[in-house]
Amino acid sequence: KFLRETDRDHLSRFLREARAQAQVGHENICDVYEAGIVDGRPFIAMRCIEGSTLAEEAPRMSIEEKVAVMAEVAEAVHAAHRTGLVHRDLKPGNIMVEPKPDGGWHPWVLDFGLARDTSVDTMTTIGMVVGTPPYMAPEQARGQRSAIDRRTDVYSLGATLYDILSGRPPFTGDSSVAVIMKVVSDDAPSMRAIDPSIPSDLDTIVMKMLKRDRNERYSSGKDLFADLRMFLNRFGPLFNE
Repeated sequence: KFLRETDRDHLSRFLREARAQAQVGHENICDVYEAGIVDGRPFIAMRCIEGSTLAEEAPRMSIEEKVAVMAEVAEAVHAAHRTGLVHRDLKPGNIMVEPKPDGGWHPWVLDFGLARDTSVDTMTTIGMVVGTPPYMAPEQARGQRSAIDRRTDVYSLGATLYDILSGRPPFTGDSSVAVIMKVVSDDAPSMRAIDPSIPSDLDTIVMKMLKRDRNERYSSGKDLFADLRMFLNRFGPLFNE
């Protein structure tokens, strides 16, 4: 991965992405091998993933496959949280999937360029809004840096799962500002209102992830992983290895 722009802010974010990904060391987070500058161009050397983004592959996946992928992603994000990192830009385009030889998919979490290290962050309480609006938690959309924690990523995982299950993110609009206003002020509509075939217990899990009050969401990726695995129990060993 090469950086096209070389101003100080872009270079700082680029190197932060490399360091953030490298320090987690989880089987579902894309490996970073090296970062540096060659011929005046900053680069990150990462694992070559023989797959597609979740956004591209989801239309061809079953509900069970989608949930199994997101359960593994939740576990990976929990590993990042344990190191003090909050991703802040989880979405279908930042997750890649590779087919497993024995069936199913191996997910990889990418792009920690917006990751915030909560163990050392000393920036101001109110800051710029960063991220991708349809997948932002309300506190992130408001720019409330002090309120951003692991539950912020739980919301984004919920918006991602909502999107790949229903075919659209929880909130849409004509502009980023319109989407942000909905994220901040509205409750997400039930997925079953869009697609009644979605199981009600899965809808309940996703709607808990998307609570506007972060205290009402899953407190960690580990807790989310447990509920997603419980949902998958009915589908046999392929989805519970």
